[in-house]
Amino acid sequence: MQAAVLVVAGAQIGIIGAISALAAPAAFATMSTDAASRYLRRLFPRYFATAAILAVIAGVVATLAGHGVAGALLAGDALCFVAALALVPRINAARDQGDPAFGRLHGLSVVLNMVGGLLAIAAVIVVGLSG
Repeated sequence: MQAAVLVVAGAQIGIIGAISALAAPAAFATMSTDAASRYLRRLFPRYFATAAILAVIAGVVATLAGHGVAGALLAGDALCFVAALALVPRINAARDQGDPAFGRLHGLSVVLNMVGGLLAIAAVIVVGLSG
């Protein structure tokens, strides 16, 4: 079960890195702002949901395997991505309306993304060190 936790959490960490460091920046570097925005509006809700689901799976498996600390870290990780997913409609509405809240809301989603990723990394370290 330890290997399952590491694989699922590792997959989530890889996805976080790929979306955050590669896909989103590449969209703005290669597309018009409007096209990149349309693309990312479709990508990010799916990304946040996938990250949350992977965190829940890894957290449940970790807890069942006796890694309660890792399970708790992954529960926090999942909550970060659920919260980020919940922010998406507000972020999009603020951008569409030229609302200055866009920057704050987008910044909050970036922080949630980073904290979720760091919690997943911490869980992998905890599980990895235990066995």
